[in-house]
Amino acid sequence: KVEEVMLDLSFESFWKTYPHKRNPQRCKPLWEKMSEKNKLQCLQSIEPYKRYVQRRGIAHKDPEGYLRGQEYLNDFNKLN
Repeated sequence: KVEEVMLDLSFESFWKTYPHKRNPQRCKPLWEKMSEKNKLQCLQSIEPYKRYVQRRGIAHKDPEGYLRGQEYLNDFNKLN
């Protein structure tokens, strides 16, 4: 039996998952303006982004920059 499960596309889900917590009051309006498709892409990109940052030895972007710059559209699995 297969059941369809709705994903949690809430800001709280993003905030809980994103590794660098800063300025939620500025991030939430950005999140709320995003399409469901982009919210899903964003949530799915966080784990590959964490691995990318670790491989490169760089700091995580502020969540506001991550959202504003649409960093979630990058394929972090293919970036060195």
